[in-house]
Formats: sequence, structure tokens, C-alpha cells
Amino acid sequence: MRVKFLIFLLFLNIAFANHCELLKQNPLEYLKTSKILNEHEFFCDGSALTLNELQRLFAVTKNIRDENEACVGNAVVSENLSKFGKRVLLASYAHESYLKLLKRPETAEAIKDEQKAFLRYWGYQCFDNFLKFKEFWTAYNEAQTPLVKFYEAKGLDTQSAAFYATSILNDFLDFAVGNQLIKDADISPEQKALSDRSSDEEALLSMLYSKKFSQNELDEILKTALLLNKDTQIIAQILRLSQGLESTNESMLFYALGSEQNVEFLLKNGADIRFKNTFGANVLFDAVKLKNAKLVKILINAGADINQKLIDQNTKSMMAGMGQSLSFYLKFCELEHTAMSLFMHAAATSTVEILEILVENGIDVNALDDLGFNALDYAKRAKNGENIKFLEQIGLKANIE
Repeated sequence: MRVKFLIFLLFLNIAFANHCELLKQNPLEYLKTSKILNEHEFFCDGSALTLNELQRLFAVTKNIRDENEACVGNAVVSENLSKFGKRVLLASYAHESYLKLLKRPETAEAIKDEQKAFLRYWGYQCFDNFLKFKEFWTAYNEAQTPLVKFYEAKGLDTQSAAFYATSILNDFLDFAVGNQLIKDADISPEQKALSDRSSDEEALLSMLYSKKFSQNELDEILKTALLLNKDTQIIAQILRLSQGLESTNESMLFYALGSEQNVEFLLKNGADIRFKNTFGANVLFDAVKLKNAKLVKILINAGADINQKLIDQNTKSMMAGMGQSLSFYLKFCELEHTAMSLFMHAAATSTVEILEILVENGIDVNALDDLGFNALDYAKRAKNGENIKFLEQIGLKANIE
């Protein structure tokens, strides 16, 4: 069986090499005649996606777009990804032909500004979005110089190379936003002031008392301050003006996870450690992904339920059937693994240290989701080698091969 598998891999490698050779020989013909590209073809020698920095940007771009097969079907996901890949490959192998696809500079700039505003708005909606938002712009900026050098190596002058580099990076922005765009969506001026690194504490405090804010405005200001890990003095001032700590989909405690100090401050000021979001996750689901042992211990000691599970299939179906409204960045179809436990989630996304903390605190290591998966199944699907080893050592056996 292993020999057959190795032969199959060898065949795939040969086929991949042949496709790459055809692409390099005649990129325009290859991209025109190929209906759906395999993602492996994006990384042929000579593609801009061979740059490590662009690969990182590609990964987070796909995470933000989050085009789920369960929502739109495999064919749509493959087709859209292929279209994007073809555009990047055209820019890599035939930049003059790529140039003809670009919009007029003033139009392109207006589109970019609108997409940046929306992505900023999307990024400040919840803690997980914010992490992706930050990673996107970090990767975007870090890829700029390598892309300029990529085009300079093709003989382009620095100004032209910078133009193509920026154009490709904006294609990533366009693909990330996709059809999620909400026209004129952006964060408020007060949220922008909080995110402005040049704004000192005095200026921020002055802004808070510059007018009478609505409760909704204060909620958004507080979320932003927490996401940005602002000092507890700022957080305290916002709380004095506000009426409570809870939000629609996630409590303020979720937004504070980037700062242990702010988490403890909110807990002391009445944050509900038992709060669950729309899909049934408590604050520990986000915390374990951060791989911060101290934070996880703080939350457990405060009473967070380590045996919390996401909603089950029946609840999901009932909520969807009743037409329960969701935040615009959430979809019921994206929740594929109903009844997933915290331990399963940690097995896929966290570390052995976090798993050990959960086990020491009495977590149910044998829990199953609605599909019959256990924690070891999740670790294997995520190819998390260290966690697989640990889970096998404590006696777990995979239920799904």
C-alpha cells in the first residue's frame, strides 16, 4: 500500500513539473486554455508566489475571504481561486499582458480605498477577525520589497517594479474582500483616533468627553480600545460612560484577549465568564488559539467552562430555520463541526502545554462531536504532530481514519 502511495506521489510530481514547464514556455496560451488551475501550479518556479512573504499573504488572504465549500460549493471555490491564481501568474510571467487588465490609476485607487475601509470595518468586528486583519497588513507590507526585487530581477527599473508590486498586492486585497464588501463601511472617527499610534492618552481621554456618545458608539469604542490593548485607565474611562459589558455576538471579554491585564480588569468589573457567542463558543475557544498558557489559566481560574461545546446540529438547524439573524461576517453553513468541544479545538489549533493544562483541570478528553470525531481526529486533520503524540500518550485512539 505504501509503495502504491509513493508511486502516486511520484506521478503527481512529474505531472506538476510538466505543467510548470508548459506554463513557463507559453504562459499566455497555458493560462488561456487551462480552465481550472490546481493550486500547486500557483507555485511554479518563476511565480511571484514562490516568495515566502507572498505565501504568507496568500494564506491569510484565503482565511479572510473564507469562501467555504459548504456555503458555495467546491466548484465555485475552485473557480474563484483559479481566477485569482491566473492573475498572479500572468503578472509573474507576462507582466505586460497583466498591465492591460489593470484599471485606470484613479479608479484603482478609489477601489483600493473602499476595500481598505471595509477590511478595517470587518477587522474590528471580533477578536478573530482582528488577528487576521493585523496579519494581512503585516504580510502585505512585508511582501512589498521582495516583490519589487522580483520585478527588478526581470530587468524593470525600480519605479516600474514598485508599480507592479503594488498592483499585485492590491489584487490580494481585492481577493480577500471578495463579495463581502459593504459599501461605505468603515470604523468611526473615534475608533480611528484610538488606532492612531500618534494619539497620546491625554488626547484620547479628551476625545471621550468631547460629546455625548450613544450606547452603541460607546460599545464600538470599548471594543476597539480592548482590541488595541489600550491601558486600563482608558478602558476604565470608557466603562464609566458605558452601561454594560456585553455585546451582541461576543462579550467584551473576547475583545480583551490580547492583554492579560485587561482581561483581569474586566473580570474584576463584572465581565461574565460564562458568556457564549452565537455558535456556542466561550472565551476559551479564542484563548487556546493564542497558545498563551497564563491567559488560559486566568480564564479557567475565573470559572470558564473547559467542557464547553459549540452548538449541536439540531440547534444549528433550528436557529437557521427560525431565521435567526447573524452578524454579517458569520454564516450558519460555515459551522461544519457542530458540537466540537474546546479540547478538540485546542488539539487542532493549540499546543501540548495548553492541552496539559486542560487535562489537569479535568476536561473530558473523550468527548465526540456530531460526526463522531474526537480530539485526536482533530489533531490529525490539522497535522499537529506534537499534539497527536501527546493525545496518543494519554490513551486516545482515532475514530476516523
